[in-house]
Amino acid sequence: MLDGVRTLLSEATRSIRGVLEDWCDTELPPAMSMVDALSDLGLRVAALTGLSLRVQCDNPATDPPATVSFTVLNVAQEVLLNTCKHAPGAHAAMRLRAIGSGFELSICDDGPGFDPVAMYRRHDIVGGLGLGALPRRMTSVGGSFSILSRPGHGTQVLIRWPAIAGCRDSHGHGGCRPDVSAR
Repeated sequence: MLDGVRTLLSEATRSIRGVLEDWCDTELPPAMSMVDALSDLGLRVAALTGLSLRVQCDNPATDPPATVSFTVLNVAQEVLLNTCKHAPGAHAAMRLRAIGSGFELSICDDGPGFDPVAMYRRHDIVGGLGLGALPRRMTSVGGSFSILSRPGHGTQVLIRWPAIAGCRDSHGHGGCRPDVSAR
């Protein structure tokens, strides 16, 4: 029975991912701000998955370059899809706010949480394109990515642009590794 539910969730996630990837397949249209794009993404994910998602976007002073907006949008999509896949029934919130000359995007859920250190170790061994690859994607555009989580305590992801000085992963790159003691 449980395997059947997992198979259905996996198939649903693949079809949702396909719809969202088609939507995110090209760079943002010039008329769509990052605030509008993130709000639209939140509405689409909630409508397609049933995820209880609250979206709050404070309008940053200026939009980042299109490559940054595009990367942030794709990273946020991956985080939300992971929430749907690994925390069905969870409540989630996505908040964009201006900080300094950049922004911080926080995506939180009240799901079962996980051990991000173990996830990063697994990713370092087997690779992949999931959560383990997101810090590198954000550092490629001058941003940072961190995960705060532990089993039984939900998950919080912080995406910042530009990256906060001094935040380095275990490979010396600018994407933060998880700080599991913070939760």
